Amino acid sequence: MDNEEKGIVKKGIKSIIVIWLIGGFLFFQIAALVLLSIISVERSEIQDRIEEGVDYLPVTITWTDCRQEKTRKRSHGKLSTETRYYNTYSYTVNGVEYYDTVENVPYSVVVGEQETRYYNPNDPNVISGYRSVQERVEKVNGEMVSLCTFFQTLAIVSLVIFVLILVLGKKK
Repeated sequence: MDNEEKGIVKKGIKSIIVIWLIGGFLFFQIAALVLLSIISVERSEIQDRIEEGVDYLPVTITWTDCRQEKTRKRSHGKLSTETRYYNTYSYTVNGVEYYDTVENVPYSVVVGEQETRYYNPNDPNVISGYRSVQERVEKVNGEMVSLCTFFQTLAIVSLVIFVLILVLGKKK
């Protein structure tokens, strides 16, 4: 292979690397933006479900029923069965028994099993897996923000490498 052919191969490899870096930058930027939008939606949903400024009180729920529903659907020419569950639980607050159902979820529960949840002392019908809006937001932030930061860091690294390749390529 002569020098001209080596130069062509180097330029081809450099072009492929640049394309991958640009693609990586765009992918990681989009991933970070998607996570930020998920965080935003999750925060607004949290505030809709959990009353701001109220500390929910612990209560023991007991799973009382688990009903499954199987549906058959065709996807990409294949017939598959999807199982969804409707899990019912009860809990007692101040001598009043409450019932609720977690609908259309991909998991079943064991009837009779107990778990701790938190109810709104202003309205015991409202129950949550968290004591307060702040606790839930902290969990969302802890999981999603760190992942978003990771994607953003990868995007910046891709961009820096891309710029270095361009700058060093022009010096030659």
